[in-house]
Amino acid sequence: MNIKESGSSFWPFGRRKNRETSRKIIAERLYLNRLGSGRSGNQDTDWFKAVRIDNSPLRKLLFHLNQPLIHLEKRTIEPTVKWIDRADLFRIVEKLSPTIEALGVIAIPMVLFFAAQGYDKTLRNQEQEQLRQQAVLDYLSQFSEILLNVEGDLQDIQNQRVRTLMAATTATLLRDPNLDGDRRSQVVEFLSQMSLIQSEPEDGGPATAPVISLQDTDLSQADLGQADLYHANLHKTNLRSASLISANLRYADLSYGDLRDAELNSAFLLHANLSNVKFQGADLSNATLTSSDLRRSNFSNADLRDTDFQDANLQYADFRKAINLTEAQLKVGILCETRFPNGMALDPRRDCEVVEDQSSRPLHSALHEVTH
Repeated sequence: MNIKESGSSFWPFGRRKNRETSRKIIAERLYLNRLGSGRSGNQDTDWFKAVRIDNSPLRKLLFHLNQPLIHLEKRTIEPTVKWIDRADLFRIVEKLSPTIEALGVIAIPMVLFFAAQGYDKTLRNQEQEQLRQQAVLDYLSQFSEILLNVEGDLQDIQNQRVRTLMAATTATLLRDPNLDGDRRSQVVEFLSQMSLIQSEPEDGGPATAPVISLQDTDLSQADLGQADLYHANLHKTNLRSASLISANLRYADLSYGDLRDAELNSAFLLHANLSNVKFQGADLSNATLTSSDLRRSNFSNADLRDTDFQDANLQYADFRKAINLTEAQLKVGILCETRFPNGMALDPRRDCEVVEDQSSRPLHSALHEVTH
């Protein structure tokens, strides 16, 4: 093999694109790069490198990508920075190419593995979504059939077993940790429309218990905005991050419930049992809590802007870290060992005698005497 040491085109090759021709082209470029950079070498080393590059698709790709950089460097950078070694980039790439190839061999199965994991996760999520929706559809279908075939009023004694079955089925579904907020909302909306979770006083007397209790169920993240939950049993219910905007919760029992981060703005909670409730981070702005029982409830970081506490029992309630709360708002409630934010001049034991008098008369009557 004879290679002249001068000239820009010295390889006797034709137009046929075969391996020999490809190697000669690469060797010629190596030779020109070597001359331009002033590096030592000879024809044999150029040919040896050309064979290595041609045998490796990765090296061949990097070689061709490097050529425009060398051309750009020679035309634009060389006149001002002659001290730069023009072949540094190629030498680094050439030295690292075995490592890059090895990493490529490792990376390909890793990429395939993670892609498969992501695909499996997507399928599992889709299957879980279908199961959740099917569970709700089965529940609604079962209840619709019961309501269509029940004889007489559901509250009749003869339908006690039917009510027990309905309550147990509802509790099981709403305690399922796999059920999401949207499905919980669907269930509660259906029960509310069928008047199964509310109760109304009969002939001016006390209200009867609702057909279905939502006690100790999971309604977290459910959208219950404007829902009719009058006199509903939500004792110990998880309503964390639920939306109850403008909901009707009059006379509802939410005692010992979790309402952290819930949206209760403009909700109606007149005469509601809200004792021992966790209201931390909740939004109760413009909510009506008139005559409600708020004993031992925690309002840390709760937004209480324009919340109505008229005649509400605030015994042991914790307002120390409440947001947007004024002294005037608490002044109209009953205060006994109530914990106020710093700076309020109210007496925390002002109405303790009223609280002690609850056993002999209704609380709202005693409150009326104190606040009016």
